[in-house]
Amino acid sequence: MVIKAWSKLAAALVYSSALTLLGQTASAQSTKVAEIGDYYVGVGAGASIPVSLHASVSPTSIFGLSGSGQLTMSTTGQFSFLLGYYVTDWFVLEVDGSRVSYSLGDFSSTLFSPVIPANLGQIAFNGTSEVWMGQVSALVRPFGRPPKATLSPYVGIGAGMAVTDLHLDSISTGQFALAGAPTNFSTTSPAAQVLIGLDYVPNARLSIGLRYSFVWVDSNDSRFVRSSSNLVSFGDMMSHNITLTAAVHF
Repeated sequence: MVIKAWSKLAAALVYSSALTLLGQTASAQSTKVAEIGDYYVGVGAGASIPVSLHASVSPTSIFGLSGSGQLTMSTTGQFSFLLGYYVTDWFVLEVDGSRVSYSLGDFSSTLFSPVIPANLGQIAFNGTSEVWMGQVSALVRPFGRPPKATLSPYVGIGAGMAVTDLHLDSISTGQFALAGAPTNFSTTSPAAQVLIGLDYVPNARLSIGLRYSFVWVDSNDSRFVRSSSNLVSFGDMMSHNITLTAAVHF
């Protein structure tokens, strides 16, 4: 009887040890799964707030205008896609592409014309500026790769190219349409951005984030629109962007 009891006790101890070992292995595997993968694909949507754009107007005929000042543009929606790779736990390379379309607005300056009275009133540019942009950014996560259910801040800088399509319908001031026929112009320019963001990781496959970026598109006053009576050139384009992001990790 004693030998049988000891045998049962030994078997129980072995069984208990096996369960404990299996539990520890499962826990380790669960912890490993909670770490997000090296790659991610995501989308973003938010608002783009443009900085007023410097514009210069030169006459191309006797009916043309001359002057320079700041051109306002409307705040609009901004859409983007993201593709990222964790080079290390704290350093990430990210490719992003975005599209935004601004409506041109009021011109904060006085334009002069030899054939129209000097007091033209409020001047408005009627048209749109559509920007397609692609950039490669280097992101730094000071607290490392985010595990499950963790907030992960980051900062970064990026550079790339932007294609800007300008469509100018007219330059108007109350009663007058001062520019000629509608015209279009497209140009490709260098672009750059600085950004800061915060991601929340609810599980090993998904991250949800909020980011702010300041975007600059170079022009060197080379971007212009020509109508039948005016030549309009634009300076560098800048904007503040606030974006909600969602990404899948693998």
